[in-house]
Amino acid sequence: MLPFVNDGGDPADDYIVSGVTDELIALLARTPGMRLAARSSAAALQEQGLAPLEVGRQLGVAHLVRGAVRVSTDTLRLAVRLTRVADDATVWSRDFAAPVSEAFALERQVADGVLGVLRLRMARAPLAPLPTDDSEAYDLYRKGLYAWNLGPRTRENMQQALAFYRTALERDPQFALAHTGMAGIYVNMANFGYMPSEQALARAEVATDRALALDSLLADAHWARGFVLSARAQFAGAEASLRRAIELNPNSQWAHHYYSLLLAMMGRLAEAKEETRRTLAIDPLSLAGNAMLGIEFAAEGNLQEGRAQLRRALQLDPGFPLTLYFLGAVEAALGNDDAAREVLEQALARAPNFPGVRAALAYVYGRMGRTTEARRLLAEARSAIVDERTRLNYALALALLGPADSAFAMLQTAQWDVPTLVELRHSPLLRTFRSDPRYLQLLIGLGLRP
Repeated sequence: MLPFVNDGGDPADDYIVSGVTDELIALLARTPGMRLAARSSAAALQEQGLAPLEVGRQLGVAHLVRGAVRVSTDTLRLAVRLTRVADDATVWSRDFAAPVSEAFALERQVADGVLGVLRLRMARAPLAPLPTDDSEAYDLYRKGLYAWNLGPRTRENMQQALAFYRTALERDPQFALAHTGMAGIYVNMANFGYMPSEQALARAEVATDRALALDSLLADAHWARGFVLSARAQFAGAEASLRRAIELNPNSQWAHHYYSLLLAMMGRLAEAKEETRRTLAIDPLSLAGNAMLGIEFAAEGNLQEGRAQLRRALQLDPGFPLTLYFLGAVEAALGNDDAAREVLEQALARAPNFPGVRAALAYVYGRMGRTTEARRLLAEARSAIVDERTRLNYALALALLGPADSAFAMLQTAQWDVPTLVELRHSPLLRTFRSDPRYLQLLIGLGLRP
């Protein structure tokens, strides 16, 4: 599905147009037999100036859904067309109109029309016309979704989206989708260090519990719960939640990505790589998926292929912290100190609390003879300890820089989260640390296999 066009041209309506695209994708994605390319990849290819048919060919899809949205006063008008990629033939087209307050019912009609032509049926029972009876709450939810999808995953964008979701829930506390949206944001705030990890995960847990109590069929709430359980080392429950998310929505790139992270944490690297490939089949331009594939290559011992993949991932977003850190670690492991320094300095500027960043840069500085700067970074890591994430960052710095005894002493009582455990298990700079017999005991204590 290509992002729908704002036919009215008023930028104030952009969030409505974006919401129509998102919600149609969500409806279609739940359908058995439907492989739906991610909106982000379709939009990115379109922004490169590719014609719609070429976008479809690059995504490997058989059909394209295209549409235009016009908002006039209180009426929402949609012109929708389904075309075949092979020959650009129009398979189906139709115009729709309804009050803006009935947008969700209108989107359901569009989805039913597309699936009827493709001879597929919705996976779920008929839905209520709206996921909330409060049209203003639904409008606020759209604005939150738009802020979330608008640009890079910055603290500011996340906080703006949270504000919209909170206001929506003030109007309708039973609005399950808004609870789910908040859960997803808190998961990402924990990941990127925008909020103390334990605080963000606790809030994500509350939001997922509330969402699933209201609607147990929300795939996004299940993957958010799976991530929270992963971070709390409840691996069996995490796997059950993530598999349920994938069952409900096989086209959820986030469910597949978080499942790949869990599998990597559990040492099931071949399965993790397969899940990452599923992520990329849905969203070929996924930042997290492309970075994860590079991490997995490096974890297999193929540093050159990992480096090449992480370089490709960096082209998608030069500021993505996960890519910057692991690319820097791989470059350092290959002995490319100048290249490692360059990307790790960028990672430090972008996300100073991302696991491993300060330690890896200190390691590189030390090898380059810049010992004063290396010591300063280690001291900063120690003085930055304010919560469990920053404490783990310092422990992992000791794991790399020494003394190892101090690192193991701190890690025995660690409360792990997802990024820090992935760092421990798969950073190429911690291979010596992982060869210590105490590392195996550490994993056994977490209920993990080598």
